[in-house]
Amino acid sequence: MNNVTGRIMYRIGMAAMLCSFAACAAAQTFPVKGKPIRIIGPLAAGGPTDIFTRMVADKMTISLGTPVISEPRPGAGGQIAYDTVAKAAPDGYTLLMGASGIPLLPLNNKGFSGDIFKDISPMVHFFTGSTVFFTGSHVPAKSMQEFLAYAKANPGKMNYAGSGVGDVYAAELLKLVAGFKAESIRYKGNAPGITAIIAGESHYTFASLGVVKGFVDSGRGHILATSGVKRSAVLPDLPTIAETIAPGFDYLYWTALFAPAGLQPSVFNSVLGAASQAIREPDVRKRLLELGYEAAGGGPEDVTKLLVADHAKWKRVKEETGIKAED
Repeated sequence: MNNVTGRIMYRIGMAAMLCSFAACAAAQTFPVKGKPIRIIGPLAAGGPTDIFTRMVADKMTISLGTPVISEPRPGAGGQIAYDTVAKAAPDGYTLLMGASGIPLLPLNNKGFSGDIFKDISPMVHFFTGSTVFFTGSHVPAKSMQEFLAYAKANPGKMNYAGSGVGDVYAAELLKLVAGFKAESIRYKGNAPGITAIIAGESHYTFASLGVVKGFVDSGRGHILATSGVKRSAVLPDLPTIAETIAPGFDYLYWTALFAPAGLQPSVFNSVLGAASQAIREPDVRKRLLELGYEAAGGGPEDVTKLLVADHAKWKRVKEETGIKAED
């Protein structure tokens, strides 16, 4: 090795060492008091996921000693929120309130070029919940069996309100397993989709309990079943779709906390500890039940299993139904 090469290698080594020292120093001082940590959400403000995110942010603010804020960035089936976090500096100050739409990004979004298994690091499984199968009062069915009979008796006349990517894939899976036909009408959010059902323009959808409960209470719609393979702890007397017309049908909405890949272990563990503590708080768990969800609390391995299983399931649905990716 000549002197010039030696000097270059020495500088490279010193630079690497300094960078390592800087990273360690940053990790040791995380979080810097007063520097906000953002939790980026994929859904609009005011919905159940945003309400929950704000609760978690408040708890994490106390345990971390610095402001933690909820920042909704809806759009593109969750890709805007995902890209914001996946491309952020891996320093712990930008986190993702990931939802069950993440496994659908590579399948549904033509412009998606990321890797959901490499771009982000799973942290905490916050909650899981069945959605409910909701129909308008104009649909003459009080059970899933009656609904299926009506759907089969009216081929080409049924449609469902697709308010979210997951709901659309779930509706296509149900058609596939139960053996009936219905067209998809896409809406930009739950509100216009539910409004269309109440007005008689659409027939059914999958939705969270909190979104449709008021319409059910006022007699403008019906909940016929829940979407998980097991009965919901929130609605234990309501049958599942799986036990009525479609054995094995399983569609759950879940959320989990993610960080950009590459966090220093000490930073990762600080965030992990604060988020895990938040989901154990009794008032958070109570509020989740009121919103129609069950607290989870699993760690990185549990979240990874959710990603892998859901991606495989929805990939099969896409292949068997021919659902087209969106621009």
